[in-house]
Amino acid sequence: MENYVRASLETHLFFGRIMKEHALFLQAGFPAGETGYRSKASWYRDEFEKVL
Repeated sequence: MENYVRASLETHLFFGRIMKEHALFLQAGFPAGETGYRSKASWYRDEFEKVL
């Protein structure tokens, strides 16, 4: 059971970091005029940071 918990936590942390990174890429990739999309991507990045 301990191995399962460890593997589960490692998997969730891995994908949490990946999602945070993708949100950063989205935020950087949207044109400067797309403030709505950029702020939503920033919100997602902040939320994934809270998870981590």
